[in-house]
Amino acid sequence: MAASAAGFLLAAAAADRYPLSVWLVLVGVVVPSLGVGFSLDRFRWTLLGLAYLPIVIAATALADERRGTVAAVTLGDPAARVRSVLGQAPRRDPTGGLGPLDESGDSFHGPSVLPAFHNESNLAYKKLFFAADARGVRYLEVIDRRARLLRGVGPGDSISLFRRAYPRMKCDEGDAGEDEPIPFPRCHGWTAPHVYMYVAGDYSKPGTPITEIWLADFDLVKGER
Repeated sequence: MAASAAGFLLAAAAADRYPLSVWLVLVGVVVPSLGVGFSLDRFRWTLLGLAYLPIVIAATALADERRGTVAAVTLGDPAARVRSVLGQAPRRDPTGGLGPLDESGDSFHGPSVLPAFHNESNLAYKKLFFAADARGVRYLEVIDRRARLLRGVGPGDSISLFRRAYPRMKCDEGDAGEDEPIPFPRCHGWTAPHVYMYVAGDYSKPGTPITEIWLADFDLVKGER
Protein backbone atom coordinates (compact mmCIF):
# COMPACT_ATOMS: atom_id res chain seq x y z
CA MET A 1 0.00 0.00 0.00
CA ALA A 2 2.76 2.44 0.96
CA ALA A 3 4.67 1.61 -2.23
CA SER A 4 1.57 2.30 -4.29
CA ALA A 5 1.08 5.63 -2.53
CA ALA A 6 4.69 6.60 -3.16
CA GLY A 7 4.33 5.70 -6.82
CA PHE A 8 1.17 7.77 -7.08
CA LEU A 9 2.77 10.83 -5.47
CA LEU A 10 5.87 10.68 -7.65
CA ALA A 11 3.74 10.24 -10.75
CA ALA A 12 1.85 13.37 -9.75
CA ALA A 13 5.18 15.14 -9.31
CA ALA A 14 6.07 14.24 -12.87
CA ALA A 15 2.87 16.00 -13.95
CA ASP A 16 4.32 19.25 -12.48
CA ARG A 17 1.27 20.03 -10.34
CA TYR A 18 3.59 21.12 -7.53
CA PRO A 19 7.39 21.47 -7.35
CA LEU A 20 9.29 18.19 -6.98
CA SER A 21 10.56 19.31 -3.57
CA VAL A 22 6.98 19.32 -2.25
CA TRP A 23 6.33 15.80 -3.51
CA LEU A 24 9.56 14.44 -2.04
CA VAL A 25 8.58 15.74 1.39
CA LEU A 26 5.13 14.22 1.01
CA VAL A 27 6.64 10.87 0.08
CA GLY A 28 8.95 11.04 3.10
CA VAL A 29 6.23 11.99 5.60
CA VAL A 30 2.82 10.89 4.35
CA VAL A 31 3.76 7.50 2.91
CA PRO A 32 5.43 6.18 6.11
CA SER A 33 2.41 7.35 8.11
CA LEU A 34 0.09 5.48 5.78
CA GLY A 35 2.26 2.37 6.00
CA VAL A 36 2.28 2.38 9.80
CA GLY A 37 -1.44 2.98 9.90
CA PHE A 38 -2.34 0.09 7.63
CA SER A 39 0.21 -2.38 8.98
CA LEU A 40 -0.51 -1.79 12.68
CA ASP A 41 -4.17 -0.82 12.40
CA ARG A 42 -3.30 2.47 14.04
CA PHE A 43 -5.14 4.78 11.73
CA ARG A 44 -4.44 7.85 13.80
CA TRP A 45 -0.98 7.71 12.21
CA THR A 46 -2.64 7.79 8.82
CA LEU A 47 -4.66 10.85 9.82
CA LEU A 48 -1.52 12.49 11.18
CA GLY A 49 0.24 11.93 7.85
CA LEU A 50 -2.65 13.41 5.91
CA ALA A 51 -2.66 16.43 8.22
CA TYR A 52 0.75 17.37 6.84
CA LEU A 53 -0.62 17.84 3.31
CA PRO A 54 -1.81 21.45 3.56
CA ILE A 55 1.15 22.42 5.76
CA VAL A 56 3.77 21.17 3.32
CA ILE A 57 2.06 22.61 0.26
CA ALA A 58 1.52 26.00 1.90
CA ALA A 59 5.15 26.17 3.02
CA THR A 60 6.32 26.17 -0.59
CA ALA A 61 5.25 29.13 -2.72
CA LEU A 62 4.49 27.93 -6.24
CA ALA A 63 5.83 29.98 -9.14
CA ASP A 64 4.22 28.71 -12.33
CA GLU A 65 6.39 29.65 -15.30
CA ARG A 66 3.92 28.16 -17.75
CA ARG A 67 1.01 30.36 -16.70
CA GLY A 68 3.06 33.28 -15.43
CA THR A 69 1.72 32.99 -11.89
CA VAL A 70 3.26 33.84 -8.52
CA ALA A 71 1.37 34.14 -5.21
CA ALA A 72 -1.99 33.59 -6.96
CA VAL A 73 -1.36 36.55 -9.28
CA THR A 74 -1.00 35.88 -13.02
CA LEU A 75 0.42 38.02 -15.80
CA GLY A 76 -2.48 40.00 -17.24
CA ASP A 77 -4.32 40.29 -13.94
CA PRO A 78 -5.34 43.88 -13.12
CA ALA A 79 -3.47 45.79 -10.43
CA ALA A 80 -6.62 45.54 -8.31
CA ARG A 81 -6.18 41.75 -8.27
CA VAL A 82 -2.65 42.15 -6.88
CA ARG A 83 -3.97 44.39 -4.11
CA SER A 84 -6.85 42.04 -3.30
CA VAL A 85 -4.43 39.11 -2.90
CA LEU A 86 -1.48 40.82 -1.21
CA GLY A 87 -3.01 43.97 0.24
CA GLN A 88 -2.24 47.59 -0.47
CA ALA A 89 1.39 48.00 -1.51
CA PRO A 90 3.38 50.11 1.00
CA ARG A 91 4.42 53.57 -0.13
CA ARG A 92 7.93 53.59 -1.47
CA ASP A 93 10.64 56.22 -1.61
CA PRO A 94 10.60 57.60 -5.19
CA THR A 95 14.36 56.93 -5.36
CA GLY A 96 13.91 53.32 -4.25
CA GLY A 97 13.93 51.96 -7.79
CA LEU A 98 12.26 48.77 -8.99
CA GLY A 99 12.01 45.44 -7.23
CA PRO A 100 10.75 44.02 -3.92
CA LEU A 101 10.96 46.21 -0.82
CA ASP A 102 13.63 44.05 0.81
CA GLU A 103 15.79 43.44 -2.25
CA SER A 104 19.47 44.22 -1.75
CA GLY A 105 20.53 47.44 -3.43
CA ASP A 106 24.18 46.45 -3.77
CA SER A 107 23.82 45.57 -7.44
CA PHE A 108 21.02 45.07 -9.94
CA HIS A 109 20.90 41.64 -11.58
CA GLY A 110 17.59 42.16 -13.31
CA PRO A 111 16.91 42.75 -17.01
CA SER A 112 18.96 45.60 -18.46
CA VAL A 113 16.00 46.92 -20.48
CA LEU A 114 12.60 47.37 -18.86
CA PRO A 115 10.07 49.39 -20.89
CA ALA A 116 8.10 52.20 -19.28
CA PHE A 117 4.36 51.62 -19.68
CA HIS A 118 1.65 54.25 -19.92
CA ASN A 119 -0.03 54.74 -16.53
CA GLU A 120 2.28 52.15 -15.01
CA SER A 121 1.60 50.92 -11.48
CA ASN A 122 4.57 49.56 -9.55
CA LEU A 123 3.51 47.39 -6.62
CA ALA A 124 6.37 46.46 -4.31
CA TYR A 125 6.02 44.00 -1.42
CA LYS A 126 8.47 41.98 0.64
CA LYS A 127 9.98 39.34 -1.67
CA LEU A 128 7.65 40.32 -4.56
CA PHE A 129 7.29 43.07 -7.16
CA PHE A 130 4.66 43.64 -9.86
CA ALA A 131 4.52 46.18 -12.70
CA ALA A 132 1.11 46.72 -14.30
CA ASP A 133 -0.54 49.00 -16.84
CA ALA A 134 -4.05 49.24 -18.28
CA ARG A 135 -3.63 45.72 -19.74
CA GLY A 136 -2.79 44.24 -16.35
CA VAL A 137 0.41 42.86 -14.79
CA ARG A 138 3.15 43.00 -17.45
CA TYR A 139 6.05 41.63 -15.43
CA LEU A 140 6.88 40.49 -11.91
CA GLU A 141 9.89 39.58 -9.78
CA VAL A 142 10.19 37.12 -6.90
CA ILE A 143 13.15 36.76 -4.52
CA ASP A 144 11.39 34.62 -1.91
CA ARG A 145 13.62 31.65 -1.07
CA ARG A 146 10.49 29.55 -0.46
CA ALA A 147 9.36 30.01 -4.05
CA ARG A 148 9.82 27.07 -6.39
CA LEU A 149 9.26 26.79 -10.11
CA LEU A 150 7.41 23.81 -11.53
CA ARG A 151 10.64 21.82 -11.83
CA GLY A 152 11.56 22.36 -8.19
CA VAL A 153 14.23 25.10 -8.29
CA GLY A 154 14.05 28.64 -6.98
CA PRO A 155 15.92 31.48 -5.25
CA GLY A 156 18.76 30.18 -3.11
CA ASP A 157 19.38 27.13 -5.30
CA SER A 158 22.52 26.95 -7.42
CA ILE A 159 22.20 28.40 -10.92
CA SER A 160 23.72 25.13 -12.16
CA LEU A 161 20.66 23.28 -10.83
CA PHE A 162 18.49 25.60 -12.87
CA ARG A 163 20.52 24.91 -16.00
CA ARG A 164 20.05 21.18 -15.55
CA ALA A 165 16.33 21.57 -14.86
CA TYR A 166 15.81 23.89 -17.86
CA PRO A 167 18.34 22.84 -20.52
CA ARG A 168 16.50 24.75 -23.27
CA MET A 169 16.92 28.11 -21.58
CA LYS A 170 19.65 30.35 -22.99
CA CYS A 171 22.32 31.01 -20.34
CA ASP A 172 24.92 33.78 -20.56
CA GLU A 173 26.24 36.65 -18.45
CA GLY A 174 24.89 40.07 -17.61
CA ASP A 175 26.73 43.07 -16.17
CA ALA A 176 25.78 44.90 -12.98
CA GLY A 177 26.99 48.46 -12.46
CA GLU A 178 28.27 51.19 -14.73
CA ASP A 179 31.80 52.25 -13.73
CA GLU A 180 33.19 48.75 -13.19
CA PRO A 181 30.52 46.28 -14.38
CA ILE A 182 30.39 43.06 -12.38
CA PRO A 183 29.34 39.97 -14.37
CA PHE A 184 26.60 37.68 -13.10
CA PRO A 185 25.08 34.48 -14.54
CA ARG A 186 21.61 34.58 -16.04
CA CYS A 187 19.28 32.26 -17.94
CA HIS A 188 16.27 33.35 -19.96
CA GLY A 189 13.76 32.34 -22.61
CA TRP A 190 10.11 31.72 -23.45
CA THR A 191 8.41 29.10 -21.28
CA ALA A 192 5.00 29.53 -22.93
CA PRO A 193 3.70 31.60 -25.87
CA HIS A 194 2.89 34.46 -23.49
CA VAL A 195 5.44 33.96 -20.67
CA TYR A 196 9.12 34.92 -20.72
CA MET A 197 11.32 33.84 -17.78
CA TYR A 198 14.54 35.49 -16.61
CA VAL A 199 16.64 34.01 -13.79
CA ALA A 200 19.79 35.61 -12.36
CA GLY A 201 22.48 34.36 -9.99
CA ASP A 202 25.37 35.77 -7.98
CA TYR A 203 28.99 34.71 -8.55
CA SER A 204 30.10 36.37 -5.30
CA LYS A 205 28.14 33.96 -3.09
CA PRO A 206 29.03 30.30 -2.42
CA GLY A 207 27.39 27.96 -4.90
CA THR A 208 26.37 30.83 -7.21
CA PRO A 209 22.78 30.90 -5.93
CA ILE A 210 19.76 32.15 -7.84
CA THR A 211 18.93 35.61 -6.52
CA GLU A 212 15.75 36.39 -8.44
CA ILE A 213 13.18 35.12 -10.91
CA TRP A 214 11.34 37.40 -13.34
CA LEU A 215 8.28 36.53 -15.43
CA ALA A 216 6.87 38.80 -18.14
CA ASP A 217 4.63 38.86 -21.20
CA PHE A 218 7.50 40.24 -23.31
CA ASP A 219 11.17 39.46 -23.97
CA LEU A 220 12.95 40.64 -20.82
CA VAL A 221 16.35 40.78 -22.53
CA LYS A 222 15.30 42.73 -25.62
CA GLY A 223 12.65 44.68 -23.75
CA GLU A 224 10.01 43.96 -26.39
CA ARG A 225 7.35 41.44 -27.33
